Amino acid sequence: VDSSYGVDGGDRSAIEVLRVGNKWGPDEQVAEWCGTISPADLAIPCWLVGHLYTDKADSRPALMAIECSTGSPGIVAQTDLMRRGYPNFYIYKRPLKAAGGGWSSDVGWWTTSATRPVLTEDGVKSIISGELIVNSPYLVEEMSSFGPQFTRAGMKRLEHAPGYHDD
Repeated sequence: VDSSYGVDGGDRSAIEVLRVGNKWGPDEQVAEWCGTISPADLAIPCWLVGHLYTDKADSRPALMAIECSTGSPGIVAQTDLMRRGYPNFYIYKRPLKAAGGGWSSDVGWWTTSATRPVLTEDGVKSIISGELIVNSPYLVEEMSSFGPQFTRAGMKRLEHAPGYHDD
């Protein structure tokens, strides 16, 4: 789940549903919801989509990975879902340097300099190789502006072109 602030003309919130592949088939996008909606209201479509795609093997709603990095509006939707009792969230594990080591157990997806390439570069590679099938023509169209951009520091990173969105 990629949340937005719900401002007209700005980024939109997006919910992508992926079926995890196995030896008989690749990962595949099976559903998508996208719209201009406040972070507080985003919890409702998240709840509905998550329960619509309940895992038949364990009878739990879909695993929900909401982007919750510092400053992200996704934390609002995630907090509301947690308050409502949604039971199945992605847990971001990272090594702890303080407190004697161990691992964090932050709820939600955290986009960092270490995790962003996993989403962007590995994602693009998976689509090109056929390991991930994307069925949404809207997502394909929006991602057509996605490519190498350069930061002010001269670092290359995959990003949408200026004036475009990647929701």
